[in-house]
Amino acid sequence: MKILILFSIFFSLFFTNVNCSKKEIEKIESDKESGSTVALRKFERVYYDDNGVKEWRLIAKESYIFSEEDRTVFYDMQFFQFEEGKITSELESDWGEVNHTTKKLVLKGNIFLITPDKKSLKTEFLNYDLETQELTTDEEVQIYSSGTSIRGMGLRAKKDLNQFTIIRPTAVTRGGENPFKKDSTE
Repeated sequence: MKILILFSIFFSLFFTNVNCSKKEIEKIESDKESGSTVALRKFERVYYDDNGVKEWRLIAKESYIFSEEDRTVFYDMQFFQFEEGKITSELESDWGEVNHTTKKLVLKGNIFLITPDKKSLKTEFLNYDLETQELTTDEEVQIYSSGTSIRGMGLRAKKDLNQFTIIRPTAVTRGGENPFKKDSTE
């Protein structure tokens, strides 16, 4: 049974809409995450849609796959989304865990997000619900948009940061345009 699970993991990682550089991936001998089914260094996964257009790219210094728990842990991860061959958003974190069953992503440490319209978010802890596309945290956050910086504790937001609530704002530094103004095309 474990061989079948391991084979299905390798099949999904390396042959399903994936472009991995096999020569650079290294198996990790001393795991930071005990109990993982597979541990890899220099992990990279690129996802293409059915038409062969690149949608996203995930890079991590280390990746730990827990097949029985249906989750994956990444260290020093970078995630890029693409449109028309260009990067539209970027996400970086020291540590991340994807639970494939619950469709939840948990990030910790030096989190930095840039959205397609160049808003940015900095925090140390972030939850992302893949189904509702909502970001949440109870930690300190900073959002920067159109020359305005907003700091506070706690965040509830849509992934593009076009709708967000900072639970306890602590500082606003204004410059540039009003980040809350309505787009004239709406």
